[in-house]
Amino acid sequence: MSKKNKHVSANLYKRYEKLLNNDNKYPDWYWKRGLHDAEILSIDYDYAKLVLTLNSNNAIYERVNKIIFREYKIMHIPEDMKKIWWMCDKLDNQEETYTLKINVVDDNNNDDTIVIQFQKIEVIRP
Repeated sequence: MSKKNKHVSANLYKRYEKLLNNDNKYPDWYWKRGLHDAEILSIDYDYAKLVLTLNSNNAIYERVNKIIFREYKIMHIPEDMKKIWWMCDKLDNQEETYTLKINVVDDNNNDDTIVIQFQKIEVIRP
């Protein structure tokens, strides 16, 4: 391995180690390593719940089939995007209410953000 590759590998290891050490700030249900490249198959909701159905077979790190939000409020959902992929997300928590911002991209390379506030969540993994 070249010196440059060893240096890059060492930097990646340090960043990954830092991420693992910060795991305690995330809830147990959270996908700590990310769902990058998971396809969002559907977004279904009614008065009681919002369900994101995912195909995470191509996701780089984690596997999740469904995310079910309860006691939720939709802040923003893209309207014109047909086939969308999860790029990255940010989770914030304030006074028992979470806000999840999911950056997505469609097959035409348009990007947008899904924003959902919620108090309860269920994550279904394979």
